[in-house]
Parts: sequence; C-alpha cells; structure tokens
Amino acid sequence: MFFDWGLWAELLGIGDFYYELAVQIAEACLTTRELNGGLMDIRDVLSAVQRRRGGIAERVSKDDIMRAIDTLKLRSVPSELNTDHNILLEFAQDKGYITEKEVNENLGWPSRRFDLVMDGLLK
Repeated sequence: MFFDWGLWAELLGIGDFYYELAVQIAEACLTTRELNGGLMDIRDVLSAVQRRRGGIAERVSKDDIMRAIDTLKLRSVPSELNTDHNILLEFAQDKGYITEKEVNENLGWPSRRFDLVMDGLLK
C-alpha cells in the first residue's frame, strides 16, 4: 500500500508549511521579548511574519497563524504564568503592590511590556 505522507501531513495540518510558519512565529515573539515579554497580539504576529517572509513568499492569514501554533502546541493555557508574570509577582510580594515606574526603574521594561504582563495577570 502506498501513502503520500506529504498529502496526509498537509491535510492533518502538520506539513512543512505550518512547521516553518510556527518557527517564524516563535522567532517574531523572541525578537520582541525585550519590548513585550514575547506576548504579541495576533495582528502584530501576522504583520511580523509577513515582513519576515517578504513579498515573494505566499501570504499567510490569521487562520494560518493559529493553525501553526496549534500544530506545535505552542499555545499555553490562560492561567499558566510565564517568567515575566513571576517577576512582577515577586516584586509585588514585599509591598503588596507594584507600580509601572518601579518596574521601569528596576527592570528597564518599557510601558508596553508592563501593560501586556499586567493584562495577562489580571485576566
């Protein structure tokens, strides 16, 4: 019996296209980590990936981005804390609160990164 693994991989969403796209997504998140902790809005991810791919490569959609993330199981559960969340919780532990100014002075985080991490903690 003959199987076309390329066809099945594509039908099941595990083909080279989605794997390569997932790698590009991870790279986009890693390169912006200093600004936003690696947390990006789907529209920002799409824009970053399209810039990386250039005008010649096949364009991708939000659905492609989500499928690539699902393929590699990169999406975390909403209640899972990342390193940035833990850092802010440690800062707040002593006084019971934390301010953006303290985080900026002590960690050098820009406002956008602080806001994204706080939004994640408050959801």
